[in-house]
Amino acid sequence: MFFFKPLSVVLALITVVTLIRPVLSEYYSSDITLKDILIASRITGEDARYHYLLGLYYYNDLADAGIDKAIDSYIESLKRNPLDSYSWIALARAYRDKGLNELAEHAARRASYLSKNSPYVLWESGIFLLEYN
Repeated sequence: MFFFKPLSVVLALITVVTLIRPVLSEYYSSDITLKDILIASRITGEDARYHYLLGLYYYNDLADAGIDKAIDSYIESLKRNPLDSYSWIALARAYRDKGLNELAEHAARRASYLSKNSPYVLWESGIFLLEYN
């Protein structure tokens, strides 16, 4: 009798997970589109995260117009949160790809100054500064 109780609990959990997983995966889907980010940036214009995400979206567009839009989005993000080192690193990368090396160096230095304890930021800014100095 003792054996059947844990077995029934395990079967009940498996059934619940099997039934709920499709519902939760649909609700918490990670398929974010440009339209979703644009709507979020308009609704909560003061939140820098959505402008940063717009910049990442445009940067991955791989066109010159995409890089220009990415730079504009990163600048908007930094207007709202000038202490965001990830936006500074992304801006440095976009400036570098655009050929604006002095601006890119400034952005990379700013990012490393703001996040002296972040391995990602220090790595990215260090690699950048090694390439262009």
